Amino acid sequence: MIALADGRIDAQEQAFLDIVAERFALSPQCYAQVKARYRIDHSCPYAVLGLEPDAGPDEIRAAYRQLARQHHPDRHMAEGAPEPFLKVAHARMAAINAAYRDLMQAQAA
Repeated sequence: MIALADGRIDAQEQAFLDIVAERFALSPQCYAQVKARYRIDHSCPYAVLGLEPDAGPDEIRAAYRQLARQHHPDRHMAEGAPEPFLKVAHARMAAINAAYRDLMQAQAA
C-alpha cells in the first residue's frame, strides 16, 4: 500500500516488492493475487468492484458495500493508519464510489 501512496508503483518499488515476496516465500499465485488486489483498471467499473460484466444491481450494491467497509478512509484513520496509507485509501474509495455510481446509472438506463 505504501508503494502506491503516490498513485503508482515505479520500477524500483516493483523490484523491492518482488524481493520482499521472494523473502517471504510467497507462491507466484499468491503474489499475483496480492498484486491484482492493488492494481485495478480504474477505467472499468466492473473491475474496480471485482464483478463480472453481467452483474445485476443487487450484486453491484453488495460488492460496493463490502469494498466500502474494507477501504473507507475513516476506518483506517480510526485504526491509526499513517498518512500515506490514508491517501491510498481516499483514492481507492473515490474509485469505488465512481464505479458504483457509473454502474448504477447504467442499470437505471
